[in-house]
Amino acid sequence: MTGNRYAVPVTPDVNPRINYGRVPESHAAVLCAAGHNDHGDCSSCPFFIVWVFTNIGYAYISRYSSEKDTWDMMASSPAPSEVDSRPSILVGNVIYWPLKSKHILAFELATSRLYHIECPPETHSVYRRNVHIMKAEDGGLGLATMTGFNLQLWALEINSGGVTGWVLRKTIELGAVLPLEVPSVPLTDSHLVRRPPVRILGLVEEDDLFFIWTAVGVFAVQLKSLQFKKVFEADVSATFYPYTAFYTTGAA
Repeated sequence: MTGNRYAVPVTPDVNPRINYGRVPESHAAVLCAAGHNDHGDCSSCPFFIVWVFTNIGYAYISRYSSEKDTWDMMASSPAPSEVDSRPSILVGNVIYWPLKSKHILAFELATSRLYHIECPPETHSVYRRNVHIMKAEDGGLGLATMTGFNLQLWALEINSGGVTGWVLRKTIELGAVLPLEVPSVPLTDSHLVRRPPVRILGLVEEDDLFFIWTAVGVFAVQLKSLQFKKVFEADVSATFYPYTAFYTTGAA
């Protein structure tokens, strides 16, 4: 990591004065704009910021170019709910963001097409922050959900008839691996639901590594080997963004 910082003006499209007095819910992704295949050292490359925001039943995409130092409105589309703070993911040429409803927002970079995908009906009753988008084993769009102590991995596939649908690929019983037999902890009095005994905090795509919250601590779990390590104690749980980075001296 180089420690370089860039000051980027906020897109004017989220100004409350043009959004019915509201500050829209928003999310963003930073992409290399150099056009090369090897993104191992992009610290000095031009970049795009793809900013999604939702307001009054619609989703909007605005893109910032570091080369032009300008924002451009790219797309808009009806959206069933507001964008959520859980992590987004880039799969091929498509960026996916979770929505607060049972849907995923998708933006195709090449065509600027913006649309939404419904999550599997079996996941609709799952606690919202226990549903995370991820890459499937074949490199396509995947979904990880936690119900009780069971981690389920889904993949969006196209069948022989050309119909796209969700397929449950794997169920991992974390209760047989981790010390998870703890009671459900109530949320604040303003909530009508209870916090699940296990929560997905985040994941590292390249390593199939999940960070799992429990009442006895936060664990890092490697899905393929099911090896785990308790990384720290935590009285509260919140979504976070684990990442890995390195900087080779003289490479920039």
